[in-house]
Parts: sequence; structure tokens; C-alpha cells
Amino acid sequence: MKRLVFGLLFASLFATAVSATPLLRIMPLGDSITEGAGAGSTGGYRGPLWTLLANAGYNVDYVGSNTTNQDKTNGMDPDHEGHGGWRLDGTYGGNGIFEKLPTWFSTIES
Repeated sequence: MKRLVFGLLFASLFATAVSATPLLRIMPLGDSITEGAGAGSTGGYRGPLWTLLANAGYNVDYVGSNTTNQDKTNGMDPDHEGHGGWRLDGTYGGNGIFEKLPTWFSTIES
């Protein structure tokens, strides 16, 4: 009887652990370091971050309208909002990340 109870408890805990990895949606947001410019095949910091999170057991979904400079080595989701040369606001040339946020957020599926 103890073995049966232990087995059922173990199976229940294992099933809970497997199903307890909700989708973690991340929008990598920024300028060229987010885009991955000059990073070769790592996608900037996005590749190493993806690997760390995946190895820790997270189910990661990067979101965004860009897919440039994607990491080709670890199956990373290529989506991001990295825009080389852009600034937080559009004061310096009209490319402002802050102004684009409402549009980007509205395109993300629930």
C-alpha cells in the first residue's frame, strides 16, 4: 500500500511539474544590441538569454515584429523589437521606441 501511495504521489508531482511550465512571453526591446548587430550568429544577448531560460526549464516565446539577426545555433525564437540606431524617444531623427510601444503591444496575440 505504501508503494502504491508513493507511486501515485510521485506520478502526481511529476505531472504537475511537467505541466507547470507556463509560456513566458518576452519582448526583447531596444536598439542594435537587441537586434543583434555585429553579434554573428548569437542574436546579441537574445541567444544566450534564450539558452539560459530554456536550460532552466522555461517555455520561452520571444515576441516582436522583427526577425533579423537570429541565432541559428540553438533554435531560438527569432522575434524581437531591436532597431539599430533607434533611441528611447523620437527626439533625434524620429525613430523613437517609446512612441512605437502601443502599436507593438497591440500586435501581440493573447
